[in-house]
Amino acid sequence: MKKYILIVLPISFLLNYQLFSQNEPTKAEPVKAAKAVTDSVDAPKSGKSLDHGLIDDFYLVEEYWVSKHKFPAKEFRLRTLEKNFKTAIRYSLHREFLTKKFAEDIESKVKDITLSKLEFTQERGTFNYYLKYDDHIYFYNFAADPELYIQSPQDERVYPIPNAGGIPNKRFVEDLKNASQERIDLKSSKEKLPSGPQKPNIDSKQ
Repeated sequence: MKKYILIVLPISFLLNYQLFSQNEPTKAEPVKAAKAVTDSVDAPKSGKSLDHGLIDDFYLVEEYWVSKHKFPAKEFRLRTLEKNFKTAIRYSLHREFLTKKFAEDIESKVKDITLSKLEFTQERGTFNYYLKYDDHIYFYNFAADPELYIQSPQDERVYPIPNAGGIPNKRFVEDLKNASQERIDLKSSKEKLPSGPQKPNIDSKQ
């Protein structure tokens, strides 16, 4: 029995050693593979800038300039506002005159517009602007700050100023409003009246 144990132990030790030595190279391979994957991720891609494409590039550049110039120069803000007003007024006049088939050189009315020639005010806490220029009065609503971003207004209302005496007073407008309402009421009451004599209903019981 002792001889059998002495023979079996060396043989089992030898077999275990061979198996262990064969498995050693496989342990190193995953490390190399993992390193290769990491290297490929960390390596910069040719032709690509920043992180994830053009959209991220744009917002990173924008954030850079906004952070660098947190409060843009007053001259820049006024130039941007003037350009937005000028473009908005040009389009408003084109639409009005095309609708009325009224021929006029709109560019001659718009080209000389400057902030100093415009009467305008901003509604506090909004991007709503009220303007008066020449013979028209304007309302514009901008989606973003028109002092910082070139844009067209997202909403507008434009009216010619009445020829007789300019801006009407509140009393005159109130009287005009009441007169208009009286005409509407009179018209609606006439529509409710019967147009002629009605025929008697012979089916009705006497």
